[in-house]
Amino acid sequence: RSAHQKIVDINELYRVKDFTPEIIEKLRDYITALPTGTTLNVNTAPANLLEAAGLQQSVVAAIIKQRETDPFLNSAQLTKVLAGAPLPPTVSFTSQYYMVTGRVTKDNVDIGYRALLERQRSTGTTTNTEWPRIIWLQQGTE
Repeated sequence: RSAHQKIVDINELYRVKDFTPEIIEKLRDYITALPTGTTLNVNTAPANLLEAAGLQQSVVAAIIKQRETDPFLNSAQLTKVLAGAPLPPTVSFTSQYYMVTGRVTKDNVDIGYRALLERQRSTGTTTNTEWPRIIWLQQGTE
C-alpha cells in the first residue's frame, strides 16, 4: 500500500515501525480498521478503552456501574456521570459499526465467519429500519 493511506486491515500494523507481533496481539481484541472515524460507545467499551479515550478511572467505574442496569440513551445522561466535566469527543453512547461472528457446523465441516456491519444513522426523530451495510465478510475465521 502507498504511504499515508488509511489502514483497511489491522494486519497492516505489522508493517508499521515499532509495532511488534506481541503488541499487535495485545491490541487485536480491541481494535479494527473502520472506513471512517468513530467514537467509542460507553455502553459497550471495556474499561481500559474508556480510560485510553481520556476518561478518569473514577468516571469509568461510574459509567460501568450505571450501564449494567441502565444504559446511556442520550448525552444528558452521560454528562450527569461526568459530574460537569465536558464530554470528550472520543466517546458517545451509540455505535455505527458492529463486528458479527458466526460458526456453521454440519457433519465434518466447520466454518467460521466474521463480518463488519455499518448501521446507518437515524435522521431526526425517525428510527432507521434499514438493514445494516456489510463492509466486509471473512470466511474461515476461528
